[in-house]
Amino acid sequence: PLRYGAGVKGKVVEALYTGAVMVTATIGAEGIDDADQVMAVEDTPQEFAAAIVRLYCQPDECLEMSGKTQEYVKSRYSVESAWSVIEEDFRRS
Repeated sequence: PLRYGAGVKGKVVEALYTGAVMVTATIGAEGIDDADQVMAVEDTPQEFAAAIVRLYCQPDECLEMSGKTQEYVKSRYSVESAWSVIEEDFRRS
């Protein structure tokens, strides 16, 4: 769990990019839109541990979450998505 920090955490986005199944605290998910759709976000030690155990015991859920993470990163953090935002900005000008 990340206990402090500000903004989007590069290490979290990088882990999502690799398809890692992620359990993080709210601080780790900070700045990541719809984080709860692609990772488990738990703040108490008991909830955090329970999420890890649940995912460890459910490989199908892990596989599904892994696929979602890669699609999520592709749609929001890829070079293509950055160009899309830039293009949109120029159209507004």
